[in-house]
Amino acid sequence: MKSKRLSPSLFSCVFLLKDGQFHSGNDLGSSLGISRAAISKIMNTLKSYQAEIEVSKTQGYRLKKPLILLDAEKIQAGLNTKMPVDIFEFVTSTNDYLLPLDISSAPRVCLAEYQTAGRGRFIRSWQATFGQSILLSYLYPCYEDVSTLSGFSLMIAVSLASVINRPDLKIKWPNDLYLGDKKLGGILIELRAQSHSETKVIIGIGINVMPPEDLKSSVASLVDLKNLKNLELDRNKLIISFLNQLEKDLILFKSKGLSAFLERFSELDYLKGREVTLTQHHEKHMGIAMGIDAQGALLIKKGEVIERYSAGDTSLAF
Repeated sequence: MKSKRLSPSLFSCVFLLKDGQFHSGNDLGSSLGISRAAISKIMNTLKSYQAEIEVSKTQGYRLKKPLILLDAEKIQAGLNTKMPVDIFEFVTSTNDYLLPLDISSAPRVCLAEYQTAGRGRFIRSWQATFGQSILLSYLYPCYEDVSTLSGFSLMIAVSLASVINRPDLKIKWPNDLYLGDKKLGGILIELRAQSHSETKVIIGIGINVMPPEDLKSSVASLVDLKNLKNLELDRNKLIISFLNQLEKDLILFKSKGLSAFLERFSELDYLKGREVTLTQHHEKHMGIAMGIDAQGALLIKKGEVIERYSAGDTSLAF
């Protein structure tokens, strides 16, 4: 797995540039105690991640958009339960980093500013611009039978939705968050059995804070590009709120299962009452979505018959 920890020099340089003003290479180097050549190297690194840097021969460097990088100390200080928080400048994927770790390492969080091989369900790629997304994985230990995790990704989606708290936010079964009719984020759950009674669970989450330039017309983001005030959204605060909420919801899920989240999911259900197509093992099933059952399976009405599906890929039928 290829990865690089977040460079303190890069972090400090971005912090100085967050005011959106021009700063000369000499001034930046003097403030950070490094050479002008080192500053130039940092800028080239940022540009390689597609960060929007404006360069002027007479004025220096400027960030075109505010960029607040992830801060492990800030996140750890805000958590109700202390745990390791690993932050990478880039990583293959945050899930990949946690997968080899033993269950005894849990709980543990991995975050990245950039992923070189981010993925969703069905090995689909997940594109994210440097510093403009939440790329988070959470290592969770399950000491019960795997069957107790029925509906787990739906619970995670409800937990996320309660923190984002947008009136137009919906959950598309089985693991996507939508704003309006555009995808805001997704959840990827990966399981690894440790023994007959222990399962390592990796909760992977990707959320668009600002969309990639080439996808902004087709995906949703937390930032409204027309409202410049929102551009200063601090991902650290959102991550703290989510991890604290997730801790509470994991305890509730462990004691009551998905039943404790069914009412809230019903309120957020993107598909309910709409004609959908579910693809499963290269077969397509069409009908009216009727919500989910107590185990989190999707219910589809075909004529007078309601069928349940525990897995598959869904889309609206047009």
